[in-house]
Amino acid sequence: MTGIRVEDQPRDAHGRVAPAPRQRELLDAIGRLTNQQGYPPTIRELVDAMGYTTPNAVAQHLRLLQRKGWVIWEPNKARTLRVVNR
Repeated sequence: MTGIRVEDQPRDAHGRVAPAPRQRELLDAIGRLTNQQGYPPTIRELVDAMGYTTPNAVAQHLRLLQRKGWVIWEPNKARTLRVVNR
């Protein structure tokens, strides 16, 4: 982590901050699992796909990706995770 706030980082033409390498891998996993299953993955499925042992790391990456403008989801609803403008 660089210590630079998301709000202060440069943005692309869509207003998004570039994802970090592991966040880019997570975006790829979301897209891959969505295409394979026909619906968005759960956090647990992303944990397995990324090789993590707990959901906390995935949840932190998802929160940052949301702040950076790369993903959205509906709170308190299952399988609503979406990659934005990919």
